Amino acid sequence: MIDDVQDPIQRVLGGTPDQPSLTFERRFRTTPADLWEAITDPERLSRWFGRLDTAVPQRVGDRFGIHLGDDEDHAVGVITACRPPEHLAYEWAWQGERTSLVDVTLTAGDGHTTLLLTHRLTERDHAVEYGGGWEELLGSLANQLSPATRSDHDAATTEAEGNRQWSQLLELRDTAADLRLTRTLPAIEDDVWRALTTREGLAAWWWPSLGTTYELATHVGGHYRFTAGQAGFAVHGTYLEIDEGRHLACSWIWQDADGDRPVDRVDITLSPTDEGSGTNLEVWHRGPWTDRSQVENYRLGWTSTLDALTSRLAAPQVNR
Repeated sequence: MIDDVQDPIQRVLGGTPDQPSLTFERRFRTTPADLWEAITDPERLSRWFGRLDTAVPQRVGDRFGIHLGDDEDHAVGVITACRPPEHLAYEWAWQGERTSLVDVTLTAGDGHTTLLLTHRLTERDHAVEYGGGWEELLGSLANQLSPATRSDHDAATTEAEGNRQWSQLLELRDTAADLRLTRTLPAIEDDVWRALTTREGLAAWWWPSLGTTYELATHVGGHYRFTAGQAGFAVHGTYLEIDEGRHLACSWIWQDADGDRPVDRVDITLSPTDEGSGTNLEVWHRGPWTDRSQVENYRLGWTSTLDALTSRLAAPQVNR
C-alpha cells in the first residue's frame, strides 16, 4: 500500500440516449497488483462487491454468478477480456435484465493507480441506479483499501449523490445540443492518426503559436494534457476508448483562470474517402452544457483547430 488517500470520481456519459455508457474514473493510492487482487480475489471481492457462488473465473469465456447483497440480489456474467493486472471485461446481467458490458482498466501513475470503469448499458431504464450503485461500490472499495478513511464513507449518502449526478447528466443530454463537425482531410488515415495521437504530430497544428506543451499517453486509461502557456489555458483528460487508426474517445476538461470546467466527452472517428487518398474525420463533442453559447464557443474553437490540421496535412513538407 502506498498511501491512504483517494481522489474523487470523474463521471463521463457516453453512448446514446437509449443505450448510455457510464464511465467512472477514480485514483487509488495503491499498486496495480494490489488493486487487481481487490477486484478479482473472491475473499477480497466479498468485502466490497459481492459473494461469488461459482468457481473463480480466470480466463475468457468463464462464467460466474455473484450475490450482491441478499440471496435474491443476484447477477451472472461471462469474462470477455482478462489481462492481469491491467484489463478486465465481462458481460453482465442482473436479475433478468438485458446483458450489458463492464470494462475495467487499471493504469499505474505516480504513487497511485487509476481505475477506469465503463458500463455500456443496452437499455436506459437502470442508468441512474447503476450510476449511484457503482459510486457506492467504489467508495466501499476505497474503504477496503484504506481503512483509515472508513468513517468518511457513508454508503447511502454516496449512492444518493451518485444517483443525483447521473440523473442530471442524463437530463442535460436530453435537453442540450451536442456538437458534430466533419472534415475531409487530404491525407490517409495513418497520417491523420499520427497527427492526432503523437506529441510530434500534435505540435505541428494544435495551438502551435501559443507556446503549447503536450503530455500524452495514448492508451485506454492514459492521460493527456495540452497547455497553452502563453494564453493561460489548457485541456486535459483521459483516453476512454481507442480503436487504432479509426476511433478514439476521451474525457475533456477545459482549464483556465477559473479552474476546471465540468467533464465533457469527445469522440473522433476516421474513415477512408471513397477514392482512398483522403480521410473523413468526425468530431463529436458532448458536454453537460446548460446553454447554446457553450456549443457555439466550441464550434468556433474546433473549426479553427481543424482548419489548422487541414492546412498542415495539405502542406508539401508533411512527411508521409
